[in-house]
Amino acid sequence: MSDRIEIEECIVSKMAAVGTLVSRGDLTRENPLLVMPLGETNVVFHLATYERFNGAYVLSIDLTLGTFVRSDALRRQLWKMTEWLPFCSVRYENINDDQWEVCFTHSLLVDDNLSTEQIAQAMGSIVHTFQQARPMIEELVLQNASEEKVDTQDMYEEDSPTKFSAHFSTTSRTIAPSHSSRSGVLKALNNLVGLAPVKTVVQQLVARQEMEKLRARAGMKRVPPSPHLVFTGNPGTGKTTVAKLIGELYLSLGILKKGHVIEVNRSGLVAAYIGQTALKTRAVCEQALGGVLFIDEAYSLLGEGMDFGAEAIEELLTFMEAHRGEFVVVAAGYPEKMEALLASNPGLRSRFDTVLHFPDFDDAELLMIFEKLVAENDYVLRGSAVDAAKFLIKNMKRDGSFGNGREMRRLFHDVLNVHAIRLSKYSRPSTTMLNHLSGLDFSPMVKAERQRRGERGDNGKRHNHSNGSRNFAYGGYL
Repeated sequence: MSDRIEIEECIVSKMAAVGTLVSRGDLTRENPLLVMPLGETNVVFHLATYERFNGAYVLSIDLTLGTFVRSDALRRQLWKMTEWLPFCSVRYENINDDQWEVCFTHSLLVDDNLSTEQIAQAMGSIVHTFQQARPMIEELVLQNASEEKVDTQDMYEEDSPTKFSAHFSTTSRTIAPSHSSRSGVLKALNNLVGLAPVKTVVQQLVARQEMEKLRARAGMKRVPPSPHLVFTGNPGTGKTTVAKLIGELYLSLGILKKGHVIEVNRSGLVAAYIGQTALKTRAVCEQALGGVLFIDEAYSLLGEGMDFGAEAIEELLTFMEAHRGEFVVVAAGYPEKMEALLASNPGLRSRFDTVLHFPDFDDAELLMIFEKLVAENDYVLRGSAVDAAKFLIKNMKRDGSFGNGREMRRLFHDVLNVHAIRLSKYSRPSTTMLNHLSGLDFSPMVKAERQRRGERGDNGKRHNHSNGSRNFAYGGYL
């Protein structure tokens, strides 16, 4: 292979078998291919090619550990971990006078013999070593932070490994984009159950951003809305799902370069030691560059008393200012508590001028969510199953902790558990038995709900009640 375009297409074609394509770069150092390997959510590889003196091309597979102040201790330990490994070595790249980017790397010759298995094997070896290195690096950080007479200034001495931006976080989750076109994202948004006011605001945001691009091309002054958003609502109303779609929409609009989502909560931003919260928050923010930082239960950063949450907020605001236009922050939580968070710091209020409220789902919408779960998992509701589901949904306790869509997933798994026990007495259940859910599979939950309500009645008998609910006859099926 001698043509660079041919090489690029060859490598891209092999990616589907080894992972998820996060960003389609041109395989240069400046714009690498970003790939999340299968089965991993906190690891993103950088793939780039370079040409040797003899005209041959080499594929470099890199996994960044972070940016460090020079540390001989870290260098020695990483070298020992990779000394005898055939598919993983360490590369140090000087960024400035005292900072080095460190990554695990492996190189493969790009020719007709380059196989998907070689790439997958190299990635697997690097991920395995990465998982071993992560606790070692964290231990070095914590050791340095907890030593006696160590203050925040001491942490930045030349041999300290603590001044780094980690490429990983044990308390964050990376969600890769799955839609490549704007029409696909909007279709996925419109297919969500309910959320009419949210869909309206998102469509307004898209239209506004498009209009500002047209005005800029025409030489007019741009007045773009802030891309940062606040999501308010109870659990299970689709906030994380919509944050993912926002990342994909902004990617399609050219606002973001990658469109991925880094999902994090208080524990992913706030550390237990003085001086560590800013480092931890900055590391997470750097993971989100080019995408969306989704902070769930963001109001918990307020904390109480001598709490490091305020330090996380200040570092977040500083990073947002320094990297304006490079990533988007979506802060989510209960309406009243999110209002208290915005009121606590003028900088937050000025950066988050769009609030999307996610309403609770009504009974009909919850039933639609439940039926979608059933259909998506190759099950069919039969007989009185739909009536049983309606009864349980209608009588669910709706308070501040109600999980909305999460409750439907919990109910679905409860039904599957009953279904599995019911079929376990058959040595060879039929295909119909395996995928049909009947009223019998809801019976224990219906019975428990009736007992909670103080009702009586045996299965097989019908009782009318003043509130319109009724007992269910389950005869006739298994």
